[in-house]
Amino acid sequence: MITFYLLNYFIRSHIRLLNHDLPNIKKTSQLRIMSTNLLVRYKAWGGRPVKPRASLFLSLVDKTSPDVICVQEMCMSWFCILSRHLPKRYRIVQPLRSYISVRMTNLIYDSDRFILRFSKSIRFKKGLIPQTRRMTYAMFEDKSTHKTFIVISTHLSLIFPRTMNKDLKIMKSQTKELIKLVSELKKYQCPIYIGGDFNAKERLGKERFGDASEIYDYLSSALTDARYNTTEYHHGKGRRQHTPMRDHIFSTEKSVNHFYDVSLHVLDSMSDHYPIFIDTDL
Repeated sequence: MITFYLLNYFIRSHIRLLNHDLPNIKKTSQLRIMSTNLLVRYKAWGGRPVKPRASLFLSLVDKTSPDVICVQEMCMSWFCILSRHLPKRYRIVQPLRSYISVRMTNLIYDSDRFILRFSKSIRFKKGLIPQTRRMTYAMFEDKSTHKTFIVISTHLSLIFPRTMNKDLKIMKSQTKELIKLVSELKKYQCPIYIGGDFNAKERLGKERFGDASEIYDYLSSALTDARYNTTEYHHGKGRRQHTPMRDHIFSTEKSVNHFYDVSLHVLDSMSDHYPIFIDTDL
């Protein structure tokens, strides 16, 4: 128990002392939805210790104040730190799966502004690693306007050289499940936003192995990609504006007000993905 409190104190001190050079990005609309792959700590996945990276993420949340965050690869280390050190108003939608694992594909929301009406986490029928290859969704209600919306966080499989054909079939199956879920949720007659690591890139320029552009084509034919349907597009210097990405925010709406690609070099050590988010009206 003493070890636990000492570790907790050290984490708090570490986070408090770090002053990251992140900009304050003023909210331009009623609703801000972020999607970010946090990168697990597992070495086999290329992960690194979470504690120093978590301070960057917490600073990002503090500077941008998202209303809902779609997270992927939130392993137990991430869960423990975030559940203790996120601002008190934030809640994790689907917490522990068991005493030894968490649902890595998850949602975090601002409980001061929104009421959680319902939520569910569904494992894809095909694909390994059920903790992360899944769809987690929730309906939220704005406490002041009583308007509702649904957010889905997801993480599709990816393509490996030796199992390319098999992996592509798995991705197609998962994509069909996702689009079916969106279709079923339309009965609630409210906007639906889908953020996640889709492991599928836009077909821009020369396609490379593993881009899974046909998966992206299928998704964008059924849903609206906010990146290309926004009034204003913002991006950092970490990558060019037209660089294809694996992370996307799709929706059932025709457009959003602002799309932000938070591609800042200061975040290079946080994860192997840059966060993205949208500002839109309900």
